Amino acid sequence: MDARRLRYFAAVVEQGGFAQAAASLHVTQPAISMAVRRLEEDVGATLLDRQTKPMTATVFGKAVYHSWKTHANEHQRLLRELRSIADLNTAQVKLVLGATFPLRPVINALESLRKRYPGFRLNVTMGSYTGDVASVIDGSVDMILSQLPANMGDQRIAHESLISDRFRAVCRRSHPLAGREQVQWSQLAAYPWAGAGPFDAFLPGWSEAFVRHGVAPPEPVLQTTSIVAMMAALLEHDYLAILPVGCFAEEIAKGLMQVLPVPGFEWPQEKGASWMASRSLSPGAAAYLDELRLELGNRKGQ
Repeated sequence: MDARRLRYFAAVVEQGGFAQAAASLHVTQPAISMAVRRLEEDVGATLLDRQTKPMTATVFGKAVYHSWKTHANEHQRLLRELRSIADLNTAQVKLVLGATFPLRPVINALESLRKRYPGFRLNVTMGSYTGDVASVIDGSVDMILSQLPANMGDQRIAHESLISDRFRAVCRRSHPLAGREQVQWSQLAAYPWAGAGPFDAFLPGWSEAFVRHGVAPPEPVLQTTSIVAMMAALLEHDYLAILPVGCFAEEIAKGLMQVLPVPGFEWPQEKGASWMASRSLSPGAAAYLDELRLELGNRKGQ
């Protein structure tokens, strides 16, 4: 299929109409209409529902659109990889960073690389493995640094464990539960919780554990993937959170947060890197991952 027709069709889907697509691409509306009609002739199916406003893709159109986006992302990835091969000074690595992955080693690894390659760039967006694995598959990001999924059976994705941590209940030092020698499970349900979403999604057996102790499992009243919002809730209000304590060791050591001594209240966590198994990491991404491994190794030895 003609790449120009695909690009014009994708613009119609994204912009919601022929006129809007023409304006975004700086071409005439008849050129857009003709390209889409020819594309529909190529595939032998109607790709757009022209009766809706904004215009939407049919089931055939959605398949063509998603295929084109994957192709376009692969093209951009190839260009980045070719530039990286020429010189890591021009490399740009795109990461998705999970909320509980420690930020300092991520930045330290970047700065270590920039001492040798001042033009090296890192593009980081906050997210999660579950929410962003599709971006790894379609090539729009190089890798995800996050909590690894409990079931790593997807053969399309390669995983490497980098950090072993454990989830514990934490609060601010002035919280009513802080400073106690022991906290009961029933007391945990009496306060509001902050979290990245439904706890059962990333803490297997969360609800069952509370039920075993005769307590209704709490759900987060504040759901956020922003660590800034999480820290504001914890340090300024009587929220509870369950966080990987290794990620917040500095805040705990300074007394800003306290780990609550709850018998049996602990979940292991493996954090690491995930990328597309069927293609090698770009030179820039591979160099960055090597540097991150060194940074995390130095952190363990301190």
